[in-house]
Parts: sequence; C-alpha cells; structure tokens
Amino acid sequence: MLKQWIIRVWSRPDFDLVPLSTQLKVMVTLLDRRANSNEGGGGGGNPLMAGALTGKTPVAEFLIDKDADVNCEGGKYGYALQAAAYREDLPMMDMLIKKGANVNATAGEYMTALNAAMSKGGITTLKVAKILLEHGADVNVRDKSDSTAV
Repeated sequence: MLKQWIIRVWSRPDFDLVPLSTQLKVMVTLLDRRANSNEGGGGGGNPLMAGALTGKTPVAEFLIDKDADVNCEGGKYGYALQAAAYREDLPMMDMLIKKGANVNATAGEYMTALNAAMSKGGITTLKVAKILLEHGADVNVRDKSDSTAV
C-alpha cells in the first residue's frame, strides 16, 4: 500500500508542488494504518527504494526513522544506496550511509553501489565513487555481467 502510493504520487510531474509536510502527513496516516515500510515486490523494490529512485531525501529519511530497513533488498537496483549511486544523488547517498547503508551489499543488476555508479559514467561519477570508497566499497565485486567497477 505505502509503496504503491509513493510510486504513483512521486511519478507525477506536479509532485514537487505538493508541500513536504503534506507528503509526510499522508505517509504517517498510511503507517498508522499498519502499512509496511519494508513492503517489497515489483521493479520499485520497497518504499525506501522508491524514495531513493525519486531523489526525495527528506521522505526517505522519514521512512528510515519510521523503521524502514536501510538495507532492505528489492527491485532492479538491489538496495536504496545502489539506486542513489546510480542516480548520482549525493545527498541521498550521504543520508543512507549515515543511517547505516551497507556500501558492499550485493544484489540487483549492478550488485554493488560502486558498480551501479560506475556503470552510468555521469558527470558526478567520480564524486560518487570517492564517497563509496571512503566508506569501504570493495572494487573487486563483480556485477551480473562479470565486470568490476574498475
């Protein structure tokens, strides 16, 4: 229920017009009605993964504070940190790492956050890689195509 709401609402082009306080109130209501903050399934993974994929750092942090597991596996990217690294979302990555995300967790298409970031090769890829390496990312883990990040 929570994941479907997040994906449906956050994918709307006018979503940014909705005040953050309103977004959080809706999530509190859903959580009060026993929505599972770690609910999985589908390509979006779980609510935290949906937050990481859409770049809504305050909302993702709120979910973690409401018992969403920062290392909950699911979806194409495996973990929220991998999704944030692929998107090169430095504020999201910083928050997830501070909340205990495992930089070497392996799952999903890219297997690790470092592999996800390096596969994209965007403008901030080196900054992403530096952050992950500073937090102990292993450069030798292979992705599903048997490639490493380097």
